[in-house]
Amino acid sequence: MLTCEAVSAHTTVSTVALPAFHKRYGALGQSWMARGCRHFSAGIASRRSALGLNRDVYIYQNMAFGASDLLRGTTSDPSNYYIDQTAGYARGPNYDKMINAILRSPGGATGMEEVMVQYGLNGMLTFASTGDNTPAIRQTAQLTMQGYMRTDLGLASLRFWMVPLTSQQLGTFGEEKWWAMRKSQLDTVAADGSGLTQRAPDCYDLTRPWGDGGLGDGDDRHYAWENQAKHGARIATAIANVAEATSGYLGPRITAVARTAANTFTVTIDPLGGGGFVS
Repeated sequence: MLTCEAVSAHTTVSTVALPAFHKRYGALGQSWMARGCRHFSAGIASRRSALGLNRDVYIYQNMAFGASDLLRGTTSDPSNYYIDQTAGYARGPNYDKMINAILRSPGGATGMEEVMVQYGLNGMLTFASTGDNTPAIRQTAQLTMQGYMRTDLGLASLRFWMVPLTSQQLGTFGEEKWWAMRKSQLDTVAADGSGLTQRAPDCYDLTRPWGDGGLGDGDDRHYAWENQAKHGARIATAIANVAEATSGYLGPRITAVARTAANTFTVTIDPLGGGGFVS
């Protein structure tokens, strides 16, 4: 015989404690990072385990927003940005939503140490067509936002990991916009002498998200989930190398570039941490 008992709403109480996560990572940016928040976790856990580290990492959700950008006015949605560079680098709508997402999550900002950052496609659209979207302005906006976060969350040593703009299918965007975006990201790392802004590993060797045989996430401009997991593993390795004194492999590196003609370059790639090949 099955017996059912009616209970009043909102009376269920759980006594199970929340997991004590060893590390807490946040993520800023647009849809690449929003999807990475979901798909990085498998790569992060497996890589930390391989490094002999505690694999319990909490990844904050709803800090990154699809089709967004760091700056105001660089996307089709007028409110989908983090920093208003036209108003003295004031906090924007996405900044407020991101802070609320952190504070409302289990445990709030307690224990948060690392933030992964990845912008790209949307902010490239207005390069060279407006005077307030330049590499220098993007650098200032990013460092200003990082300062806001450390103050608003009470985390003076919060560290940020800039993911450099990855490869794109030729013809998707003007090459000058691609380089301007990547320059702003690398300059942000170089400009912060505190060591609290670090360069995250590149992922240019992974199958390109757009145009390579439908291997993207849903056959669109995003990486397949397997490659997102690989990218997450690399970021976790870079963080561990700095925060936990490991020496994990970060993936292929371009070690030399030489111009051989007007539009031709020879690139030396170190694929496995020793001994390069030329492409």
